[in-house]
Amino acid sequence: MSDLLEPGLAENPTVQSPPPPPPKRRKWGRYVLYTLAVLGVLLIGLIAAAFIKANSEPQLIKIDETASIDEAMTRTYGKYSPEKKRAGCMWTRATIPSWCG
Repeated sequence: MSDLLEPGLAENPTVQSPPPPPPKRRKWGRYVLYTLAVLGVLLIGLIAAAFIKANSEPQLIKIDETASIDEAMTRTYGKYSPEKKRAGCMWTRATIPSWCG
């Protein structure tokens, strides 16, 4: 069996050195890095959502013109009866101009 080994190895067994110590783990640095990565992804998502919302068409709002005018005149001058309502003439009896009829 000794003839199978290389000469010199059988007489001088190698001394194994202890393994190098494991590198120190940087726990906090890893957590900070992951936190910054998550914040970056959230920021990119927020920017994308804002861009999509800005490019969407706004909803059209229909305003009833007659109802708005009636509401404004009722708030300002009080409730009018249908006889007193004339097209374009919302005056009191004492101040009806001649062009209102």
